[in-house]
Parts: sequence; structure tokens; C-alpha cells
Amino acid sequence: MPAVQSAPTFLTDAYGRRTHAILPYEEWELLTACPAEPDDLDLRTLARLERGMADNPEDFEETPVRNPIRKARLEAGIRQEDLARTLKISQPALSKMEREGHRPRPSSIERALAGLGALEP
Repeated sequence: MPAVQSAPTFLTDAYGRRTHAILPYEEWELLTACPAEPDDLDLRTLARLERGMADNPEDFEETPVRNPIRKARLEAGIRQEDLARTLKISQPALSKMEREGHRPRPSSIERALAGLGALEP
């Protein structure tokens, strides 16, 4: 089958950003029929993952937890469900309070830390 050469048509959102590309079916078949070969970086990353990331574990370090409620809960080894039950709130509400970027009120932080204190052995 010969390669189809045509320019795709783009659909845009209300802000003019491209959101979808419309291709002829034959061109779509060509794009999906043979996957791209992995490059050297992909192969090195896969090999490192298979070895348990022994080469550069710092590449895969977790980001530090900045939310004081989440940080204290993780350090105490307490599940969200247990803390939420103690605080008499839903688990999704606690999850929202713990999200990065969410700034809980000081009173909420104090209440959560007191709840953690009640749960710790």
C-alpha cells in the first residue's frame, strides 16, 4: 500500500487550541499498523526499571510531601479512611484537604493533628 500524503485537518476548541486531528483512514492505518521503534533512552529506562532502578534511584525519588496533614498522617502510618472516621468527615473530604495546592485552614490542621494523636498507639 503506498504512503498517503495529505495534510490533516484540525478541530479546535473555543480558545483556538488544536484538540483533534482528522486524517484519511488509510493514513491512520499506516500510523497505527507499525509502532515506532523505541529509542536508546526508552531502552535504557526499561532496562533500569527491570533491574529495580538500581542505576539511578534518585531519578525516581518521590517528591516531598508539603501538606502538613498528609505528611503527619503518612509519618504515623494511618490510612485516610481511619483518620476521616475519627474526624467525622468523609474520606473524599480528607483527600481534598491533603491535596497539594490545597491550603487547609489552621483550625483544620489542628483538628486533624489532634485526630492523629488519638489514633496513634
